[in-house]
Amino acid sequence: LPSNENNIQENKAEENSKVNNENLANAQETLEIDTKIENENKETIDENNTNLEETTESSEINQNTEIDDNKTLDSEISNNAQEETLQIDKKDSFGPNKIVDSIDGFISLVKDDYDIESIYLSDRTLYKKLFKECHKRKKDQRFLLLEISLHLNNYIQEYTDRKVFKLLKKVKDKKNNYYLYYLGKMFLNGFGCKQDIIKAKKYFTQSSSFYLSVIELSKIALREDDYTKSFKLVESITINNEKVLLQKAFLLQNGLGCNQELVSAFLIYNDLMINDFLPAFLPLSVCYLLGIGTKQDIKLGCEILQKGLVKGSKKCLIAEGICYLYGLNKKKDENKAKSIFVDLVDHQVYDACFFLAL
Repeated sequence: LPSNENNIQENKAEENSKVNNENLANAQETLEIDTKIENENKETIDENNTNLEETTESSEINQNTEIDDNKTLDSEISNNAQEETLQIDKKDSFGPNKIVDSIDGFISLVKDDYDIESIYLSDRTLYKKLFKECHKRKKDQRFLLLEISLHLNNYIQEYTDRKVFKLLKKVKDKKNNYYLYYLGKMFLNGFGCKQDIIKAKKYFTQSSSFYLSVIELSKIALREDDYTKSFKLVESITINNEKVLLQKAFLLQNGLGCNQELVSAFLIYNDLMINDFLPAFLPLSVCYLLGIGTKQDIKLGCEILQKGLVKGSKKCLIAEGICYLYGLNKKKDENKAKSIFVDLVDHQVYDACFFLAL
């Protein structure tokens, strides 16, 4: 009996030892798995931190680059533009728009120092070739400025806004009115830089001897609801230029800062259209379509609209939308009108916003 008891106790001890060994092995295996998971999590956290650091660093570099760009521009302006109002270059010739049929004719006028913002090609399909000719002559500052003008006026889209902004910095003469005007336009609209109305006004003011800068200051005054200032600025421009007359007609039509004179506005639009000034086709067609300043003539309004569309004016599509909106010479279709206005706004023809609101 004592011998059997010893055997039983030994067997139990062996079983307990085996169980303990198995438990210990399981515990060790569990510990190894937990350690492995912990290490993997640590590696993931480290990797995420690294990515975050890289992203933050990249963001700081981009932000600092933009800040440096703006500091450089501010420095150049302050060093070169000592007076708030600059004197216009005597070599620049400002006057009525000139419409030319050939690239050679366009280039000849540029070489003769005619206002590059007052020269137009009768065939809009030639602007891409004109851009290539400008690019060949970009060492000449006037052609570099013309290349920038073609982009800002949406005649071509070869470069991104950011590239055009950098291209503008290559202009050596920081007192140049075109340079200051284009710089103001880019800050006004946020093209290639952060939108900054205060900086835009600053550059337009520094080039306020340039008629286009005064027109932009007039438009900014309208945004600020200072209608009297807006009209006075336009009245202060003494040169006879179509863009000046167009802005004046708009103010007269709506009685902004002046007495409303619908007939006077209509007559200005009509004269501009006769001189083949494309931006006047839209307001003149609207005058006939709605009877503003003249007797309503839907047929003539639609004819002017079609002429503008043929000549390449996207804005004239607004008049087509108006025809659908009011059922003028077309079956009334508000959904069709809305579709036209939305598409124009998407293509940055913001004049359509007013009619979209209707």
